[in-house]
Amino acid sequence: MDLSVIKAASLDLESLPSQPTVSSFQQLRETFIQSKSEDWYLKNGLFFRYYSFLKSSLENATLDGPSQVACLDTISVWLRRIFNACKQDPEISKYVWDTMELKFWTNLFSLPANKISIPGLTGVQVAVKDVFSKSLQLYLLVCPSEDIKNDFLLDSLKHALHWDRHAKVVCTAIQLLVKVTGAEAVFAFQPDFFEQSLKLLKDYSYAQAISSTILTVLTLRFKSLSEETEDREEVETKWMNIWCPIILYEFYGNDRQVQAGMSSFLIPSLLGVSPGITVKFLSRLQNYPNVSKDARDAACLYALKIAKDSKIIKNLDLVKEHAFVKTLFKHPDIKIQLACFRLIALCPNVSSPLSFEDFDCLESNIEFSFNVLDPDSRQILLKSMQDFFIRLRASCHSIARTMRSRHSDKVALSGLLDRAMQFLTSFISVCKKHLYPTCNYQQVLVSLSFLDTLISFGLDDNVESSSIREAQHDFPFSMVIIDRDLSRLMIDRLKDPYDDIRNLCLKILLSYKSLPGFISDSDAYFLFNHGLELLNAVRSHECDGGAKTIYLCNHFMEKSVPGSVLANTKVILNRLKSNIEHAKTSLLEAAVNCPLQGYLIQLTYIFQSLSPTIVKNDNESWKNIVMELIKASETIWGLIKDVLCDDSPEGNLPDGEGEGGIVSNLEDTPAQLILSYSWRSLKETSSLLTVLLTKCLSLFDEEFTPFTLNYYGELMMTWLWEIRHRGAFTSVYPCFIEYCSFLFECNKHEISELPDPWLHKNLSVIQEKSSFITRRSGGIPLSITAILVAGKDKREQLIEQTVISLISIAKQPVEQKNIAGQFDLPQVHAMNTLKTIFTEHRLSSVSVEYLEPAIALSIEGFSHELWPIRNCSVMLFTALINRAFGSKKPKDAVNLGNNKGLSTKMFFSKFPTLHDYLLRELEVSVASLSSNDQPSTGLYPILNMFSRLQYAQPYGNENEWTGLSQFEPLIFKCTASRICKVREIASLSLTCLLDCSKMTTFIVSQLKGVAGLQQNEIHGKLLTIRAVLSCFFSKLTLQQVQEFYEVVPLAFINCFLEFTSSKTSFYAKKLFLEVLNSYFMSNTDSNAKRLQQLRRMTMDYCKRMLLDRKANVTNVFNTIGLPIHQQMAATIFLENLKEFSVYCDAHSIGFLVSKLLHYEFYEVQLTTLRSIVDSPRKKIIVNNPEILQALIKLTPRNQWSQVRALALSLLSDSLNSTSYRLLGISCSDMVSNILSNECLPIKESFIVLLGSCIKQLKTENFLEYKVTFAKWVEILLSYSNEYQPFSSRKAALDSIIHFDLFNAESTAEAFSFEFYILYLLLGDFLNDDDEEIRSLAANHAYQVLGTSAQCVTEIWNLWKLRTKATFGGQHDFQHCINKRLILEDGCELASVQLDNALSRNCSLFERERQNLYYSDNQKLEDLLFYASYPNEKLKDWATDGINAILSRFEDVSRDGPLGKTSDPNVWFTIYKIIRIAEHVHLPLDRVHSLMNRIDGHPSFCQ
Repeated sequence: MDLSVIKAASLDLESLPSQPTVSSFQQLRETFIQSKSEDWYLKNGLFFRYYSFLKSSLENATLDGPSQVACLDTISVWLRRIFNACKQDPEISKYVWDTMELKFWTNLFSLPANKISIPGLTGVQVAVKDVFSKSLQLYLLVCPSEDIKNDFLLDSLKHALHWDRHAKVVCTAIQLLVKVTGAEAVFAFQPDFFEQSLKLLKDYSYAQAISSTILTVLTLRFKSLSEETEDREEVETKWMNIWCPIILYEFYGNDRQVQAGMSSFLIPSLLGVSPGITVKFLSRLQNYPNVSKDARDAACLYALKIAKDSKIIKNLDLVKEHAFVKTLFKHPDIKIQLACFRLIALCPNVSSPLSFEDFDCLESNIEFSFNVLDPDSRQILLKSMQDFFIRLRASCHSIARTMRSRHSDKVALSGLLDRAMQFLTSFISVCKKHLYPTCNYQQVLVSLSFLDTLISFGLDDNVESSSIREAQHDFPFSMVIIDRDLSRLMIDRLKDPYDDIRNLCLKILLSYKSLPGFISDSDAYFLFNHGLELLNAVRSHECDGGAKTIYLCNHFMEKSVPGSVLANTKVILNRLKSNIEHAKTSLLEAAVNCPLQGYLIQLTYIFQSLSPTIVKNDNESWKNIVMELIKASETIWGLIKDVLCDDSPEGNLPDGEGEGGIVSNLEDTPAQLILSYSWRSLKETSSLLTVLLTKCLSLFDEEFTPFTLNYYGELMMTWLWEIRHRGAFTSVYPCFIEYCSFLFECNKHEISELPDPWLHKNLSVIQEKSSFITRRSGGIPLSITAILVAGKDKREQLIEQTVISLISIAKQPVEQKNIAGQFDLPQVHAMNTLKTIFTEHRLSSVSVEYLEPAIALSIEGFSHELWPIRNCSVMLFTALINRAFGSKKPKDAVNLGNNKGLSTKMFFSKFPTLHDYLLRELEVSVASLSSNDQPSTGLYPILNMFSRLQYAQPYGNENEWTGLSQFEPLIFKCTASRICKVREIASLSLTCLLDCSKMTTFIVSQLKGVAGLQQNEIHGKLLTIRAVLSCFFSKLTLQQVQEFYEVVPLAFINCFLEFTSSKTSFYAKKLFLEVLNSYFMSNTDSNAKRLQQLRRMTMDYCKRMLLDRKANVTNVFNTIGLPIHQQMAATIFLENLKEFSVYCDAHSIGFLVSKLLHYEFYEVQLTTLRSIVDSPRKKIIVNNPEILQALIKLTPRNQWSQVRALALSLLSDSLNSTSYRLLGISCSDMVSNILSNECLPIKESFIVLLGSCIKQLKTENFLEYKVTFAKWVEILLSYSNEYQPFSSRKAALDSIIHFDLFNAESTAEAFSFEFYILYLLLGDFLNDDDEEIRSLAANHAYQVLGTSAQCVTEIWNLWKLRTKATFGGQHDFQHCINKRLILEDGCELASVQLDNALSRNCSLFERERQNLYYSDNQKLEDLLFYASYPNEKLKDWATDGINAILSRFEDVSRDGPLGKTSDPNVWFTIYKIIRIAEHVHLPLDRVHSLMNRIDGHPSFCQ
């Protein structure tokens, strides 16, 4: 800025505008900065001259947001210059005090409360903090009287303590004030300051600021206590009594968010205040009463972590003092296990060495890390392991450096280094074990992630330097991480079904200088040939595995034999051409035997990584390959075009493809095979073509002329225009974006301009083509959007012309054509394209500028006469709303006091033209609604928009925004509409017009004058009250809640009779009861007399309506809505029955509940049943004789299935000898029902009930018990299968739990037959795929075992021991184990199982295991734990298996990586044969010799 301008402005106050702007404030701020010091010493200087202006500006509520921030920045500089002047001249200090009014000081000190945030601006709190701190400095300097100073600052502190501390500037203000006033003032003004502050830690984003505030107050209090007495022990005890009880209560509470805030920020600082605090805190933590040992240990674990992170505790004593930490590795909560690992493995001082006990503990418990199922916990684990390796490296380096010292204990230090190496070796072997085939996803992923992290630390000399992370020091030793066996396992995993596992394996292998264990050329060519075989696979993950294998081979082969990549590419190209020729003859045969996708994927990999150096060595050959591939892309398109462009591509079978012998041998339908072949081929073709066009322009520019590039761009657009299969054209979309981006960024003008005319061509296609009429316009919107996304530099220009053109097309009148009764609807395509543009997140910053005309277009489309346009208008409106409002969270989702929605003022300031448009449309719609009760369909989107807005809260001295004053009466009219849906959405819309603080007054006003209103008006008022309460009640302050319960209950009491009269509809009554139940019936405050009166009146009404038949009208017309009204009445009655039982006359609770179970409406019956199910006293309630009788009457077939299913499941909790006879259903009848064609919920309820009945039958009729038990076991086996749905498996588990293994275990006769099956089934449930089932099974298992709660893995280990000890010697048990071991898919012979595994399955999809938690090899090892020795059955089976292995692989010359023995099915079959053979002590020398000869899987070689 020109200095002369500044000086001129500083001399002329009149030059400042009456309504200052950002520029005027910036100019004035520069004036203050550039001014001389003497200008501030004069009484008529810069201070006095601008005081009035700045004072009025601070109070000006009409300033926009940027101007307010600029004003604060200017005042900050002004205050600093005044402060400096006052320090130099006391006279100026006195003058400032006399001039600045108390109101101005008050405004300055109130800024943190009034200017917490300004919508749309950042940095507001920083500016406010700066002004507040400078204001406090100046006030302390200029105030002449200590009394005045203390009174003002204490009053400021008192107000500040009531401000919203969800703002960091408020926390800072309190800290600054407390440092002046002292901590005693805080506790005087707010005795529960610490308790209130602790609750605010729930929001982690503010936890640090709030913790700093708490710490400031408590530290000052500690200093004041220290001044009172010199006894440090007494000071620490008194000080801890202030905060420790509340901290301990939260430590053992259930609020994880508060605990996280305390642990991260508050407690470490508190423990560091004085040396003795930590010991006292841990002592109080360990002696906290009324908590379990597990909870106490877990809390101590967190405390130890805090102390260790704070460097208060340096080393853990895992042998004595902290031995409990080792047991917590078996805790049920995975977060506790992770905390144990982090506590031992990590240390703030990374060079601190681990002890032998630390290594032993980690090594013995490291298995826990491979069973982490939760993705978030897994990320924490991986980061923790990385930090652990950093510490291990630093500590080993430190040890090695110390060993060079002359006085060091070299023997002890050398032992620590050796132990570190032993740990790493053991760790790698554990990772290796979890890479074997059939290991579950999380085990493989964690293992690979660990290894990927470990190799980046430079331990292995064979790792490329580019793959090693930079560090100041290295490990003092080296070791081989990936050996031949691990390398083989990773290569095998290249065809894993999961993308992330395949990619991670390839990344690890490529990080090595040479492929570990495969260094010869023959190894590379062998791998290459295996990769070629996989390229011809049907399944996509196998194709990709083959492509990755060849990519891996190319990477290493090119290093040793230059030109290998070219030679390999030619081989792949020839195979691709051969398969294309097969497709010309028969698409079906090509889909089965000669797919294209694998070769296309591989070629894409080759050209993505192709370096110019390789091309230069044989330029002409590479050019020929590129041109052949580009032509091949057109050939492929010609082959698959008819399939993908068919009106019904999913069921299209080209002529002649359904004939021939190949069809009879297919496992998939021909149409499915051809379609999959076609769209996958196109997907990979588009990807390859894009890579070729973008990569090779710089290599062969003479071949890729603008004409050629334009031709293939139009070809891609043709794919998007004509293809009907959504999977196909959506796969082209990202490729077309990449291609257009490349063209736009090209430095050649004639190429960079190519996409522009494509955009116009797309717009022409919308109007010209009528063959694309689909509900979402196929790929046309993607074709246009791709160009807009790609044109980064031209994006604003392109979007402007595109959106304007599309809106113009969408507004064109529809012309009907009588050709085959179809419509040519470019309007539909235009609106669908707009929807795609506004949905695309990469265009959000630009597209939002055109939201206003698009919203208007979509609203008008709601009223269109044609359904296709109305339909796409709805979809467009949804996309626009999501773009305007961002998050899809419900409106009432509040984040701890932060209003993060879009206010009405902000919305209409962003989209100003919508104000008049929406008002005009709303007036028309309401007028139509009033005249003929037929709303314009545009009314719904308008009200929907308002329902998503929030009230425009004024900031500071701003006046309330009145921009919606014209909308308010219109929306209120809608709440009284005769159309229910209009009333509902209008009531939600009203919430944006109401200030939360005025909610109580508003509700009272709504409840006045209810008498005489029509039913629709009453219903509308109740809907409005419900919407307002739902939106605002959770945001009320404690004082506002108290006011609410003092005022509103009386208003409800006054109109209670009107709402519940016979004239009021049951819909309105139900809504009335719903409001009472949600906001009044749960409040049991006995001091609120009016509230309790309202609750009693509600309870009496519900009882009268439910139990007094005369209270219900008999006129059929007046009973509309009665069932749902009675359902809500039943909900209230049942939830409060125990509390109000004194008002239930002489009737018992059992009688009242049984009456509801017999009610005429099934809604009431369902509500009653669900209330019993959810009750913690369920068993007591069900065993009430009257309730039991009622439940039994709900079990016959003529009852509604949902009612019947719930009743049956409840009866399982009630059975005793009396109730069993009353039930009237025998166990055989239950079995018949389960085996019948009853609906699944009924069957599952009978299964649960059957477990209880058999338990009772055991004591009454043992013969029948034995027969029924066997049938029950068969049912459990069929319903516990992993392929059964969750509800069926849970029903089977519940049946076992109701049978009660704990009590049944003591019955001797139970062990005389198949009782062991229940133990085996419970073991299966302990390893179920669903965590809820595992937890339920673990709860029952540790009750039977008599142990404390532990992790499921540990419970399972104990359960295995108990099962074997109890049943291991029984013949039937061993027979069952043998059957489980050797039976596979109904086949018993090992040789047949091996043949089945070896046979190639050409189906598109394999049958996937549903249990991804419990792997096959884990299950095998557990079954072998039970199996006896000697065991002739297993011996015969294993012998057959060994002979099968020897014969099937006798002629194999080499199996190797990706070979047959690496196939998961083949591997597991062979592994099972070998493990069972080892169990029965059969010799395996021939098998091991064979596997060594053919290079079989490492687990089979010795």
